[in-house]
Amino acid sequence: VYRVIARSGAVVSFRCEAKMVRRPNGRPWFIHGVEFDITDLKRAEEALQEERNFASAVVDTVGALVLVLDPHGRIVRFNRACETSTGYSSSEVVGKNVWDLLVAPEERVRFHEIFQQVRAGLLPEAYESAWETPQGARRVISWSSTALAGTRGSLEYVILTRIDVTESKRLERTILEISGREHRRIGQDLH
Repeated sequence: VYRVIARSGAVVSFRCEAKMVRRPNGRPWFIHGVEFDITDLKRAEEALQEERNFASAVVDTVGALVLVLDPHGRIVRFNRACETSTGYSSSEVVGKNVWDLLVAPEERVRFHEIFQQVRAGLLPEAYESAWETPQGARRVISWSSTALAGTRGSLEYVILTRIDVTESKRLERTILEISGREHRRIGQDLH
């Protein structure tokens, strides 16, 4: 594949297939070649790559945790928010099964069942689960999911978007504790 500049100044891409034609004694006689103009194909590839770069940048900069799984539950994509929340790098988790790696042991069966529902097109309600970091810390995650079909209609990917609500849950508990103490104090004052 090579590029040339046309008389108009436009860049044109060609793919060349060539073959050496030899004389009966084996000596080269001439080169026979065919060129195909693949300019439109190259432009489409460049546009597709730009779109992939854009989508990748969005997935990596969004604050939500985004996991892309194959139909068997293996991790295909793991964005930066996932890395920050779990402590795993993308290279450590890609190709591994999500429920064996990230889901708390007591929730693995339930998570696997929900994954099967998503695969079947039966999207569950909002769901919270506990994740474990490599250091053993627990994170509370609220998630939603989307199943993506391939060109032939079969399941190709499951996209899980999650929000780490660990800190929110901790603050809720703190507020409830303070509220309970205040109720008891007011009750004692009134008594």
